[in-house]
Amino acid sequence: MTDSPLAHTQVPRLALVLPTYNEAANLERMLRDIQQTLDAAGLAQHEIIVVDDDSPDGTGDLADSLTAASAGRVRALRRRGERGLATAVVAGWKLARSEVLAVMDADGQHPSSVVPQLLQALDEGADVAVASRYIAGSGISRWNPVRLVASKLATVITRLALPPAARGIRDPLSGCFALRRAVIEGVELKPLGFKILLEVLMRGRYSSVREVSYVFAARGAGKSKLGARVALLDAMQLARSAWQTRHSSRPRK
Repeated sequence: MTDSPLAHTQVPRLALVLPTYNEAANLERMLRDIQQTLDAAGLAQHEIIVVDDDSPDGTGDLADSLTAASAGRVRALRRRGERGLATAVVAGWKLARSEVLAVMDADGQHPSSVVPQLLQALDEGADVAVASRYIAGSGISRWNPVRLVASKLATVITRLALPPAARGIRDPLSGCFALRRAVIEGVELKPLGFKILLEVLMRGRYSSVREVSYVFAARGAGKSKLGARVALLDAMQLARSAWQTRHSSRPRK
């Protein structure tokens, strides 16, 4: 594990976790794009935490080198013997110092421009802000029909199992969102597979969730970890897990 101390003494406003596995072709460009976007939005005080699951393509080594050149704004955690996007996000949040926690993919499918919009939604009173593929102004640039059907099926069934405060959310399986630290403070998260937002919505303490629109893009480079068959199987498992969790989750505030 490489964990470089932040150069800034001020507590960052935002901690953005990038979970990675075989993203060496995308990581440097993503970090550059994110930092430029946050700086332009007046969010120079931020921390980006790359959590890599010991990628065989050298993503972890690249993350270490980029951390060393980041003036303390990027940190890297390399996990060995453990793998999974959702648990990687939780590991990254545990390292964070910021009061706002966020996550996005490192493959370019989530545009960095959506992050300031998520923070604005929190500033306007939301406890959780979700980048949504399924509200007005949103879209998906290129998916095969099987993956699109699987995603929509899982979304519809999952929404039925959500607690009242989140039942109106159109994209409860989004991989890009931000939340106040208090939402999960003291909460034991037990995420499954890729879907960390579902776990937050099921177990977190919140009153308000707001969605912001964006267009889900094609990945920058490399191969997707989520093929059509995997997406369909994941949809069924996810729906079952959502329903089970709904009936065992703790009360909201």
